[in-house]
Parts: sequence; C-alpha cells; structure tokens
Amino acid sequence: MKPTMMTLPSLDTQRRTLGSGLRVVVVPMPWAHSVSLDLELRVGSRYEPPERAGASHLLEHMLYRGTPTLRTSGDVALAFESLGADLDASTSIESGSLAVSMPAENLPPAVHLIADVFRHPTLRELEVEKGIVREEILESLDERGRVIDPDWLMPELVFGSHPLGRPISGTPAELDRLTEALLRAHHELHYVGGGAVLAVAGAVDPEAVLDLVEQAFAGIKPGAAPFALSAPAAQAAPRARVVQHRDSQTHLRLALRVPGLDSASEPAVEVLLRLIDDGMSTRLYRRICDELGLCYDVGAGVQTFTDCGLLELWAETAHERALEVFTEMVTLIIRLRDEGPTDAELLKLRQRHGWQTRRLLDDTSALATHQAWSLLMGHDSGLDSRHAALCRVTAEEIRALAGTYLRSAGASALAVGELKAKDERRLLELLASLG
Repeated sequence: MKPTMMTLPSLDTQRRTLGSGLRVVVVPMPWAHSVSLDLELRVGSRYEPPERAGASHLLEHMLYRGTPTLRTSGDVALAFESLGADLDASTSIESGSLAVSMPAENLPPAVHLIADVFRHPTLRELEVEKGIVREEILESLDERGRVIDPDWLMPELVFGSHPLGRPISGTPAELDRLTEALLRAHHELHYVGGGAVLAVAGAVDPEAVLDLVEQAFAGIKPGAAPFALSAPAAQAAPRARVVQHRDSQTHLRLALRVPGLDSASEPAVEVLLRLIDDGMSTRLYRRICDELGLCYDVGAGVQTFTDCGLLELWAETAHERALEVFTEMVTLIIRLRDEGPTDAELLKLRQRHGWQTRRLLDDTSALATHQAWSLLMGHDSGLDSRHAALCRVTAEEIRALAGTYLRSAGASALAVGELKAKDERRLLELLASLG
C-alpha cells in the first residue's frame, strides 16, 4: 500500500538564536484569538545526581514563590491572572516547561513576567513549599507509606536505580535533604540560554516578538546545551511485580522496551502505538472492552526518552479478572507482532494523524509546545514533515520493529491490587510466552 498523506499547510515560522544560546521560534497564526508562550528547558529527574534527586520538581514549585519584584506567590498569581493568563509549569524526566496563554495585546508584559520568574526566583518559604510537594508525594503512597502509584512503580521495575527509574518528585527523604543552596546550584546549571527553547504562537508580528524576547531575556547566562547521559542497561529477562493494595480494582501494566527519540525507528514506534490504541476502534479497546467487557477503559502510551523508550498498556479491572485481562494484552501484542498491521489500519491511523495535526492550527498552546519541545529535543518541528514520516512507515517496518522489541526479554508486568504472590509467577509465564 502506498503512503496516504494529508496535505498540511506550511507554517511561516521565524527563528532567532540569542547571544546566550536561547533559541526562539515564532509561529504567526493571524486567525487566532489568543497567544501562547512555551519555554522548554533541559531540566528533569534524569539530569539529577543522587544528592539533588527531586530538585527539578521542587525548583519548578519554587518558581511560583516569588521574585524580587513579585514578593509572594500571591503576587505572581495576580500578575499573570491580571493579564488573562495562568502560569503553568511542569517537570518531566528529560525536560521542564513554563507556559502561559493570554490575549494577544497582553503578550509584552507576559514575556517580561516569564523572564522574571525564569531568571530570579527568590526561593522564599522553601519549607512551606516542601510541605505542598510532600502532600503531592503522599498521593502515591498508601496509609503505611508504601508506593502504590504505577507511574512510580513501573519505571523502577524496568530501570532500577538508573535515573530513569527514579520518581520525578523524589522520595520524602530526598525532599527533606534539598536545601536552598542545592536548589540555587540546580538553577544555575539548568536555567540557562544554551539549554532552553522559547516558542510563541498566535496572532503576532514575528519580528516584534523576537525583539521583545531578546529584550526581556537579555543577559541570561549561556550555560551548556545537552548534558551527558548514561544509557540504562539492556533488559535481558522479563520482570514482574505484584504490589498488594486493597482497592475496588487491580491496576495492570504491561511495558516493553522500544527505541527512543534518537533512533531512526522512532516514527515507527508511534505508528506501533497507534495500531494498539488510537481510539475505541483500535485493537486494545475493541478487544478488551467492546468484545469481552472486561474493563470500563484501557489505554496505551509511549514514553520516549533520548536513547530508549517504553511502550505501556494499562487497564483497571476487578481483581478476579486481572489475569484474564493481562492474558489478552499479551495475546494482542503477539498477534500484532506476528501478523503485522492491515492496510485498513494503516490508512486509518494516517488519516487520523493528519486530522489531529491540523487541529494544532486551532490551538496556540499545543502548537507552541510542539515547536518548543521538538527543537529542545533536536527533532524536526515541521508539522508536514512529521506527518510525512509517519505515513512512510510500512507494514514491513512495523513487523521488523515488533519482531525485535516485542519480546519477553524487554517486557515487564506490574499489578497493583489484590493479586497473590503466585500470580506474580503467572505474570512472568505470560511474559515468557512473548518468546
């Protein structure tokens, strides 16, 4: 089957690299009624040495605590909200972001506010903010202090003590060890021009925006761009873990190691994901929910890191159905690997990707994030080129990718619920059936 591409409009983006190394990209969208700014940073749990574990996430929280000109967290919130905006900051494993959307006329003061928060956090009331983060961490623990959050447990199972296996927020003990001095050192290292990309999308004049950003961020430290990364060790055998937790359902996860962002196979990984879960008509939901009625909902996703990735399937189901659901997950993976996708499946996912990409043209926030994150991670940010890359992926490539990676050696199983120790052995047996 020949690739079926959807025609996508080219974006008239303009870029500038400031003297500090900060890369700026502007996407004019004259039809839009808002403007969005996204500042992506090379900061995250993967770059933290053990003594600073959790620092990226805590520092993100502390950005809300004030600057020399905005003395309190209330002042920061009021400054942004008075512009019709809300400051949205987040931290992931290999990046962090500061994002805001507002009416176009309020972009100039918003850019200066973002620059102030980025450059000059005072780190006041550190212990108060630690209390808030501690409450956030407690959401992942049970009443005895045991971790029950699959988003915490699965990376730990797959990657062990490698930085990819650590929780982004850090543990309660790691949080306690973080001091103002450690946070300032972390800020000096990561909040620099060479490790950041700023994107603006909306009804704006690109040259005026580029000049505005250059003025607001003048004098920031250049810093270094990428950081040296140690790849996680290869997984040589399947892994399984059952965590006892009294709840109404058991949470199940099936994870498989796949190539990462720097791999030429990365577009094929996204296609593989979409064959499994890209709406209610795709294999995972159709089989487990529609045909068998085993779950209310199921899902799949890919975490793509620089040098590796993790394809995950998940479900929540009654305890007595858990092993049946997991068996169906494994069977689905085997069938997709051995039979490959149909022409109809590939046609559908190409069309859906084209439509979903077009939708970005109606969403200034999503488009700014796409541009900033893609450039930060060293990927082509063109909407048309990404769509073309996915459309070029063939059934043969999917079979080759699946034949290599959808195997027991790179597979892990997690169950959080009322399964027994013997069920862990059954999970391992099911993973072994992947061959």
